[in-house]
Amino acid sequence: MDKFRPLLWRHKFLSLTKKIIIYDDLPRIDFVTTITNRHPQVRIRVRFSTNIDSPQYQSETQFGVVSRPVNQFHVEPEGEWVEKPSGVYPALNWIDYSDEQKG
Repeated sequence: MDKFRPLLWRHKFLSLTKKIIIYDDLPRIDFVTTITNRHPQVRIRVRFSTNIDSPQYQSETQFGVVSRPVNQFHVEPEGEWVEKPSGVYPALNWIDYSDEQKG
């Protein structure tokens, strides 16, 4: 998997806050990132490098949860396409990428 260097900038249309939650009674740390996007023409994507080995992830959708394969960025579509699928799908509030031990 490619490594991406962090890209940070200041922009009047975007604001970002991070919250790290450490629990006393759970073996878990939550990282909450909130991005407020006030620009009408900006799409935001985030990619995290992990050592998790799972073929799929789950994300919240408008009416439930959907599972998707993680290799969508690298799949060549079959047939003729005017514009190839990007492999980018919407998620409302959360994405779960985990295996049997971590996530």
